[in-house]
Amino acid sequence: MLNFLRLVALVLGCTLTVAPLFLALKFAYGVGEPPNGHWDMLYFSMFLLLGLPFGLGPLMISLPNTVAGPQTPVARLFAGGFLLVTIATLLLIGFDGTVTRIASPAILLLEAALFALFIWPARPFPRNA
Repeated sequence: MLNFLRLVALVLGCTLTVAPLFLALKFAYGVGEPPNGHWDMLYFSMFLLLGLPFGLGPLMISLPNTVAGPQTPVARLFAGGFLLVTIATLLLIGFDGTVTRIASPAILLLEAALFALFIWPARPFPRNA
């Protein structure tokens, strides 16, 4: 079960990291001004940096040795902080569009489950389980 949740956390982290870049590129192509040079792609790469705070929490959880056990309390704090940033952002602006009314509650439920299972308990659990 833990391996499945780690796999879900990996997919969620990658998706949340790349989502702002994908949405910015989709908007640029939608208005008819696709990026056409090195500087435009450099501009769009800033959106990848914008997605890092959203995706780093689940990505840290997906790595088995990062938040496993009581030996890594600092990593648990950082992963929990990143999860709380994502949850707060989704609660503030995540329910605006028609698609996000379905996606935001699913992401919130997944992140709450990840937080409750991996970050909140202080008990150790096996690293390779």
